[in-house]
Amino acid sequence: MTALRRFSKFPLCGQRSVGLRGASTRLRIGVAGPAVQAVVVAFLVGFWAVGCHAEQKNTTYKGDPIRAGNQALDEMRLADAKAFFEDALAKGNDTPRAKFGLAEVDLRSGRFEDAERFYREALDAQAKAGGKDFPEAHAMLGLILIETDRWGEGAEHIHTASRQNSNYWPAIYGEARLLIRDHKWDEAESLLNKGAKKKGVSQGEDLFHHGWALLYLGTNDLTMAETSALSAFHLNPSDPWHGKVVAQVYEKRNVPALAIAACEEVLQTPGVTPTASFVHFMGTLYQKAGRYTEARDSYLKAVEIDSTYSPVLKDLAGLFQLAKQYDKAAQVYLRYIQQQPSDVDALVGLSGALYDAGRYTQALEAAAKAMDIDSTQASVRIAYARAAIRNRDRAMRDRGAQIYTSLPDTLHWQSKDRVLLAAYQIENGQQDAARANLKQIVATDSTYAEAYFQLGLLALKTEGPEAAISQFDKAIRHDPKVPLYYLNAGVAQFQAKRFDKAIPAFRSAISLDPRFVSAHSLLGQSLIAVDSLSAAERQYQRAVEIEPTNAGALRGLGYCYMKRAAYKEAADTYKKATAAEPRNTDGWVGLGQAYMGLGDVAAAEEALRQAQGIDPNNASLRASWDLLKRAKQGGG
Repeated sequence: MTALRRFSKFPLCGQRSVGLRGASTRLRIGVAGPAVQAVVVAFLVGFWAVGCHAEQKNTTYKGDPIRAGNQALDEMRLADAKAFFEDALAKGNDTPRAKFGLAEVDLRSGRFEDAERFYREALDAQAKAGGKDFPEAHAMLGLILIETDRWGEGAEHIHTASRQNSNYWPAIYGEARLLIRDHKWDEAESLLNKGAKKKGVSQGEDLFHHGWALLYLGTNDLTMAETSALSAFHLNPSDPWHGKVVAQVYEKRNVPALAIAACEEVLQTPGVTPTASFVHFMGTLYQKAGRYTEARDSYLKAVEIDSTYSPVLKDLAGLFQLAKQYDKAAQVYLRYIQQQPSDVDALVGLSGALYDAGRYTQALEAAAKAMDIDSTQASVRIAYARAAIRNRDRAMRDRGAQIYTSLPDTLHWQSKDRVLLAAYQIENGQQDAARANLKQIVATDSTYAEAYFQLGLLALKTEGPEAAISQFDKAIRHDPKVPLYYLNAGVAQFQAKRFDKAIPAFRSAISLDPRFVSAHSLLGQSLIAVDSLSAAERQYQRAVEIEPTNAGALRGLGYCYMKRAAYKEAADTYKKATAAEPRNTDGWVGLGQAYMGLGDVAAAEEALRQAQGIDPNNASLRASWDLLKRAKQGGG
């Protein structure tokens, strides 16, 4: 009797409590009826460890503990089996088979990492004991590896098992799985047919149906895929890999509600302890059904159960991103990438979350890492272009635009990608190309506010404020919560000298973002235009409180002090403005005028000379020289 008891038929613990009607239940495929519901409930058992009456301890045995452990495995008495195999280890009885038995216990308990470790230890022990063939351990380790996407190493173990025993069905099944992965359907079918006469789990009939389910999925025959997947579950509902195939079938058939109902029923069953993988699976079903709060809670619960279970982190990050909680999404993506640093999709997701959070430099760093791994994927190139074109470095912006224009398939573009390219084109004087891009966006999505905003900026450059006002109004109508839209609408109204409309536009920008320095400064400028000097001064003061080195706000505040003849305050303020922006002519001119007000002709002349060195044609500078000349003559 071999130690590979995974192919012995055993009953499902607690099958009545989870709704399995028994091995004789006939399946009604494609109908959400009671029989199918029962099977769906049953297959989910493969995701958790179930405590039931069959698990009552019975560790008495006569003779070989390995044989007793195998018997316990057959009867799904996992705690007993574990005790027997551990006893065998303690007594030094056939260490390789004892390790293999412990691997089988962990596999059926959903502890896949532990199972893998014990399979490896079994092979090591066998090598130390003389190196006899061990196809069972090679095959089962290989299957675990391919189920966890480590196909290269998994294939090596499967091939080894085949060489050691070419008639060993799990090895044949493993070879078929490798062929299915490579889309070699005919060759895979030929191998799977070798299991056609297998009967029951003891002979591996469940693997036969599992393999066919994958083949049918690969060839998009969903009806037969469902039949085969449910047949595998019906035979061996405790095998977690069967559960994944059923999940894939239901995902393709877009019927998550059936699986959700089964999951929720099972969680109410006494003795069920859900694993992280099961709770994660529930979360994906909730998300697919649009039940996002429950999806989030499931993902967080999975992390709580097992903080090292990385797949759930990726889905949780994606859910936070969907909810526009970009900083949270980025944090979770970073946790995932620490465990899976080569996951290109996760790096693209991280870049997107950082981009949407306004952290463009970090977004570019994440996208660059994805480019290093695979620069051929359109999603990777778009993520890189998106972040690069927002970079402060001109060469990097040029690189981003180059990538955008080199993409052959624009179906991957989002509206914001065309807007980013259009903004770059506006910046670089490519008005016609920018206009064509923006019109294409509004033709396909007439509610996309950012496109109208960019059309407004383009109109300010090429047509004047009246045309721009119309576009900014459309942007605000489609997204009334963006301060920048109101700011530029106010600028257009200001340029059109409609100060009565510019002022409320700037106030709206401030109400959305009270720390918007430019809005405070421009509101101050508009208030000066309507002779509300004291109100303007308050706005400039607020801007300086928020950003003490903002040169424009300092110059505006200095102007207000000059208008009310507060020359000392004006001089102090203009000094700060020239320190913050020493190459601005108006700041030095204002400082010179403030010194003239204080009667300090020498200091005024020095300030005006500074302005002369920057822009000798400045109109205010010429007028100030005339004032200084008269001041000197009057003083003489």
